[in-house]
Amino acid sequence: MPMSALTSLDLPVIHPEDSRKVLWDVLVSICVVLAVVIAPLTIALKLELTGWLRILDAVLNLVFLADILVHFNTGYVKRRRLITDRALIRKQYLRGQFWADAVATLPLVVPVGSGLVALTRFARFARLARLVKIFVVFRSLNRLHQTTVSSNLVRLLIMVFWLLITAHLIACGMIMVGGVPEALSPALRFLQAYYWTITTVATVGYGDIVPDQTNALQLLFTIVSQIIGVAMYGYVIGNIASVISNLDAAKTNFMEKLEKINTFMKYREVPDEVVRRVNDYYFYLWDTRYGYDESETVAELPRSIRLELLQAIHQEVIRAVPLFRDANPSLLRDVMLNLESVAYVPGDIVIHRGDTGSEMYFISRGSVDVLASDEETVVATLTEGAFFGEIALLEETKRNATIRTRDYCDLYALNRSVFNEILARHPGFAETVREIALKRRESNP
Repeated sequence: MPMSALTSLDLPVIHPEDSRKVLWDVLVSICVVLAVVIAPLTIALKLELTGWLRILDAVLNLVFLADILVHFNTGYVKRRRLITDRALIRKQYLRGQFWADAVATLPLVVPVGSGLVALTRFARFARLARLVKIFVVFRSLNRLHQTTVSSNLVRLLIMVFWLLITAHLIACGMIMVGGVPEALSPALRFLQAYYWTITTVATVGYGDIVPDQTNALQLLFTIVSQIIGVAMYGYVIGNIASVISNLDAAKTNFMEKLEKINTFMKYREVPDEVVRRVNDYYFYLWDTRYGYDESETVAELPRSIRLELLQAIHQEVIRAVPLFRDANPSLLRDVMLNLESVAYVPGDIVIHRGDTGSEMYFISRGSVDVLASDEETVVATLTEGAFFGEIALLEETKRNATIRTRDYCDLYALNRSVFNEILARHPGFAETVREIALKRRESNP
């Protein structure tokens, strides 16, 4: 198909992050891996393209041709800006990987008369241009960094991918320089070459398969392979060490913080019961949020993105609070942007009777007991979705009850100053809160 036809088809410009484009890239990546495995193998083992190999080659050609058409109709991102101008798309692609893509579609067989004739072995080397398309797979793996997939897992996948591909290419090279007996079957020749490659790259070198000491080409190839093996060994060890370090980074920071507070408590001779409760609190933070402070984690985000993130985090909590079920979106935004996450362990006193109130609380997880004046009798139990502590904020009075956690609790606190600002902006909400506070005060004098 002429290039002008490829670039002038009346097709919509495809967004590079469109889900269908992502699936297509996955398909192309699979085809590229197959091509990278098969192309050098057919050259090294002098395999004839017959049967399933010929069918597979035809399928790969069709996919790579279609991929060229897709590229001519896919926008690209430059400096975080989506480019959809067809002239710029065509120019960018022609200046980039188009020529490698075009060479990769060259057929290994050509029609002659009523049959098909395989290209010469020398011409088949042009097919190694398909190796350039391996970066398509690399881009697909790197795209996982922008998803929820662990970056450490992506790094491991990339490392294993390059290790296996490099070992495959070296094994094919060993066959081509005559490093394994030609009398063996093609499968056994490849297995011997791959075995030699792994022992060489892994710097083990058992010595049971060695190059011909009188063959300069085999000796040079072995030297280059050993150099590559040393580099790959360092690359693998470095990446594994880095991944392990990153996997434990959060735990290491948490344990350092815990060690610091424990050392301080030991120095100050704090009672064992208090030490146990402090450690219990920290380990609860680790179990529920890996030791991260929610407020600090999202503080650096722009307001719009922070609001979107907080909506995703607080949506269930806010919806569970009857007070906010019919609230307008503006009120909900104000509340979510100003909630502070706090955690408590069983038996903690959240509010003391008689103290001056400065915060109200919403229960995200767990439950609390409302205690009578004797500080022992449980008057009521509040569970997820309930709120408390609003009376003192509304009327500048002392706390009229003690609140004690029944189990591990995640609460969201709303500060007095912020609370008053929200009430001032939303008088209807303020009236609703006053009515609820009045009913609670009458039922719990």
